[in-house]
Amino acid sequence: PWQVCLAHDRSGQVCGYVVWRHEHGFVQVGDFLARDPHTLTQPLFLAFARLARRPTGQSIPVEFFGSARVAAQLRDAGMVARPGQAPLFAGAATPAAFLSPEAWYLTSFDNDAD
Repeated sequence: PWQVCLAHDRSGQVCGYVVWRHEHGFVQVGDFLARDPHTLTQPLFLAFARLARRPTGQSIPVEFFGSARVAAQLRDAGMVARPGQAPLFAGAATPAAFLSPEAWYLTSFDNDAD
């Protein structure tokens, strides 16, 4: 079953979440969001990794397409980009502003292929 991990700041306010599950010996992340994704994604994933790796989580796959700043936060938290990601298709009438990854925030829960 999917589980939700909530992150709280010092005042007790929710500042992020990770939706995840154990699947075939690894931890699968379905969705995540931080209150300020450009600054809080790294600490969110550092804290989540400590939780997820015990007792059996050896690998934590995360799918993300969007802002380079959020992707950098994931890398800074120890995530490694893998080559050969699934393509993202845009319709012919898609406005140019939406063709940039900066306009998107997609996780594996947004993938309609499965």
